[in-house]
Amino acid sequence: MVAAALYLLGHVTSVYAGAIQLTDVSQLTPGGTLVSYPDAPPNPFEVDADGVLLTFSTPIAFNQFEQDGNFAPEFPLGSTLLFNLADGPLTIDFAPGIHEVGFFAQGFIPEQQQAFTFSVFQGASILDTFSVGPTDNGIPGVALFIGARGTDGSLITQLTIANTGSAQSAFIAAQDFDPSFVIGPLTFTQDGAEAVPEPASLLLLGTGLLVAGARLRRRRMRA
Repeated sequence: MVAAALYLLGHVTSVYAGAIQLTDVSQLTPGGTLVSYPDAPPNPFEVDADGVLLTFSTPIAFNQFEQDGNFAPEFPLGSTLLFNLADGPLTIDFAPGIHEVGFFAQGFIPEQQQAFTFSVFQGASILDTFSVGPTDNGIPGVALFIGARGTDGSLITQLTIANTGSAQSAFIAAQDFDPSFVIGPLTFTQDGAEAVPEPASLLLLGTGLLVAGARLRRRRMRA
């Protein structure tokens, strides 16, 4: 028991362990919640989906339109696209936190190269920062998959994303780069990871095992 307690105390896993990047839509857990966007969305705007409140905000403004075949085929035909105007980052808050999230994003200007940087947070703690691209953005363009999953019990409570293609392009001056982008319907999964015991809980468990071991030794000595 003593050895078991020492092992547990030496292997306490942080609740804020981090996140991994999902690189393809097929990596999303089946049965997730699909989120669409309202007409003429204000800034910020909220969507309540399966008990999770999503809040979308950006420095400038949003617009919205339907995929009519003039955009990347990765966006389903007829789906609602959210247009992040002129600047980033686009911030999405999740209350309460979620296990994983994924969606497609595309730079809005066809002749510009696109690349995205996105970060995921649990509360004020950053879990990780990821990048996708650079990719040439022609007509109808290529939508890039943006996805992340919390690991070891971590929850994603916020995601920020920006089109950073200007930093990757040798043909377009940074001052001429338009960081506008669109995102398609968002899918999230609220549950999925096994709960990780709090370090304090493991400490109490270890202490209990130590006490139990000491009592067992005393009984043997008396016998």
